Amino acid sequence: MGKHRNFYENGESMKQASDELINFLATLESDKLRLADLYTFKLTNGTVLRFTSADFDITINGNTFSHKNAGISRSSMAWATGLSVDDVTLEFNPSEEDKLEEITLVEAFRNGSFDGAEVQIDIAFYADGWDNEPLVLQKLFVGNIDVDEIGGSYVKASIKSYTELLNAAFPSQVYQASCCYALYGAGCGVNRANFSEDAYVLSNSTKKQINCQLRQAAGYYQNGVVTFLTGKNINIKKSVKVHQSGFLTLSTPLPYAPAIGDKFSVSAGCNKTISMCESKFHNKANYSGTPFVPKADSTVKF
Repeated sequence: MGKHRNFYENGESMKQASDELINFLATLESDKLRLADLYTFKLTNGTVLRFTSADFDITINGNTFSHKNAGISRSSMAWATGLSVDDVTLEFNPSEEDKLEEITLVEAFRNGSFDGAEVQIDIAFYADGWDNEPLVLQKLFVGNIDVDEIGGSYVKASIKSYTELLNAAFPSQVYQASCCYALYGAGCGVNRANFSEDAYVLSNSTKKQINCQLRQAAGYYQNGVVTFLTGKNINIKKSVKVHQSGFLTLSTPLPYAPAIGDKFSVSAGCNKTISMCESKFHNKANYSGTPFVPKADSTVKF
């Protein structure tokens, strides 16, 4: 499509327009212009969904944006100078036919499948009808989704730009005995895959208790996380309250009773102590706690 020029937002290269698109917009009569939104959703589990506001599928660089778009509509977009957080409101009105894997789209929003997903909005430009190859303004808006409201057949969500990441606590670390890093996060550095295993639901399981056979000894997955990979609970994550031989007890119940043979992944938990960091994860070098700093009430009086 030719060389791209970047437009900058808050110091970061964001919107990408080719020379052809810039010339196209500069010379085209406005009454001949046709627009279509292109939405790309990248879920945290790697799933990518693409939709368009057009009433036909649009293929760009080998990627197809489906016109079966779950009734997506959006608010207008605005950008401000400085470090303000821009956002776009998306509304979904999906039908029972709009699904993610085996569950409806509304259920997928409700069970957290879209939590933390990255959303990119592009614009396809057409002239003199919809038959010609479109020119695309890329990365008109990019951010993370924040679900605001879920109804029986309605979802409202905000897409917040990445400047929201600047809203971090300061100082980022404090002196405390326990580790302040999230297990498997960037600061921790432990690879989740090395402390996880896949398993299957066995008979007589309930929403709160998963009967299963695990390789690790009882207690290993306590305070860990279960993620369902198949079945009606797909993509749902629950923390593990108790790990005993032959079953896991969850902290809160699943929305659906698991079926025999449902596949799930379970990852080990951490109690944030230096002893567990060293003995279980062999990660003492990255431990961020300060267990040997005296407590606040430790004083010396002369």
